[in-house]
Amino acid sequence: GKARFVGITGYPLKLFRTITARAEVGAFLTYCHYTLWNDLALGLVTELEGKNLGVINAAVLGLGLLPTHGPFQGHPASEALRDACAKALAYCESRGADLSALAIQYAVANEKFHTTLVGTADPEELRRNVSAAETPLDSGLLSEVQKILEPIRNQIWVYGRPENN
Repeated sequence: GKARFVGITGYPLKLFRTITARAEVGAFLTYCHYTLWNDLALGLVTELEGKNLGVINAAVLGLGLLPTHGPFQGHPASEALRDACAKALAYCESRGADLSALAIQYAVANEKFHTTLVGTADPEELRRNVSAAETPLDSGLLSEVQKILEPIRNQIWVYGRPENN
């Protein structure tokens, strides 16, 4: 009798479909599934639109694949995905643009997600992220970056049991 709402989070999108079909859920958080290279979460969000769910899109920087500091050691992304993100970063840097800012702008521009969650432990990075979220999306730059990322479009990695992914 104490819990008013239940929320779920996880990486495999298949689990959201299974859980929301069996239980009443107030919100869900998906991560790394609506990024500059991956829009798989859109299908799920569209399917669940009529269920009155809060939708949180997290890790729009791909758990470190898109920022200038790059992914953490042991990141589960494939070499092809890492390489494509590095090419997109190099392209943005050659244009004097910020790939992380573009990724944030892309994510917050989609109104199907109620909230976009970007993690940081650095106050200056937090200020840059907020500024990016408030800056209009450069559709020309977005188009060029997505061309670079096209070979790895919607590529994911497996977390947990493969049958759940």
